[in-house]
Amino acid sequence: MTDLKKNVPEIRFPGFEGEWRIITLGEATTKIGSGKTPLGGSSVYLNNGIPFLRSQNVQY
Repeated sequence: MTDLKKNVPEIRFPGFEGEWRIITLGEATTKIGSGKTPLGGSSVYLNNGIPFLRSQNVQY
C-alpha cells in the first residue's frame, strides 16, 4: 500500500473483502503473562534479525 490512509490493500487473499478495521493490540490479543528475557540485558539485543518485544513494554 502506497497510501497510509488507504484501508484496502492492493493484493488480497481469496475470501477477504472490504476495508481493514483499525483496532488496538488489546482488542486483538490477550496478555497471558510475562516470559523470560534473554540473559545479558541490552548488550545481547541486535539491530537486525528477529524483533524482540517484551509484553511489559506494550501499552494496551
